[in-house]
Amino acid sequence: MADVATLTEMGFSAAHAEKALQATGHKGVEAAMEWLLTHPESSETQQAPSSPGKDGSAGSGEDASGAAAASGEGSADLKALSLMCQDCGQKLKSEMDCQRHAERTGHVNFAESSEAIKPLTAEQKQQQLEKLQQRLAEKKRENAERERKAMVEDEAKRRQSGKELAEIKRQREEMEMKRVMEETRRKKEEEKRHKEKVLAQIAKDKAEREAAFAAKKQGGAAVPAAAAPTPAPAPAAAAAASPAPAKAPATECKLQIRDPKFGTSTMQLKPTDTLAVVFAAVRASRGPGPIKLSTTFPKRTFTEAEAGLTLQDAGLVPSAVLMVS
Repeated sequence: MADVATLTEMGFSAAHAEKALQATGHKGVEAAMEWLLTHPESSETQQAPSSPGKDGSAGSGEDASGAAAASGEGSADLKALSLMCQDCGQKLKSEMDCQRHAERTGHVNFAESSEAIKPLTAEQKQQQLEKLQQRLAEKKRENAERERKAMVEDEAKRRQSGKELAEIKRQREEMEMKRVMEETRRKKEEEKRHKEKVLAQIAKDKAEREAAFAAKKQGGAAVPAAAAPTPAPAPAAAAAASPAPAKAPATECKLQIRDPKFGTSTMQLKPTDTLAVVFAAVRASRGPGPIKLSTTFPKRTFTEAEAGLTLQDAGLVPSAVLMVS
């Protein structure tokens, strides 16, 4: 018990210190100290004086010599009135005080002493009280400094943790950006290859048409094998008079939606449907936010302000590829 050890250092016995702590409800050393100052420990029982002779006068010579002999024997065998630490010279009242002193200081050499521990005077008690108050003030300052250092350490740990979290977040964002850039580059390469393939097919068809036209002009020259068989030529007047056959209007519109976040999907709509249907389907997967639809060939961008356009008017019939951004 630290409070009992503190009070015994002030000169009070362990039993009296424990009694003071119990009387004050263990409210601390200061309250126990005030109780001890107002309730001093009872003094040691004084030795009873020697009794006079039968006639009221001092004893005879034999009695005096007997008293002297007894006094000599008493001086040879003095009564132990206290205990003393031989390591530091502090006087203690009981074995319990010696045990507490040994636990606190590590001293182990104790001996009995014939000197009684004198009770504290009022001045000594006041000095002990001031010393105790100074010690309590020092402990409060130490506790306050310890708490301040703990707060500084906690704040430093919090800032370090925040920096680590920010670095982890930055690395994740950088990895996500790299992934998006790689996906965008891959899709651009796919679009480029698709565009080159379409242009090559257009060039091939054009070359075949030119070859067929040249063969027809030369009067039945051989037609390339890759070209489709041409019908027998009609008379020039009939060909000039009859109009070219009208192309049947498309009844369906096939759209391929490419979203960098949610992949590729396909929609089968009617030419009379509006772009609002496409915007609604994209928003159902992406959530709120501005959306743009764009074609790569020919390049054109549609915003939600143009949602009223039909797919026919937007030039997306019979099929088209829309990029979502």
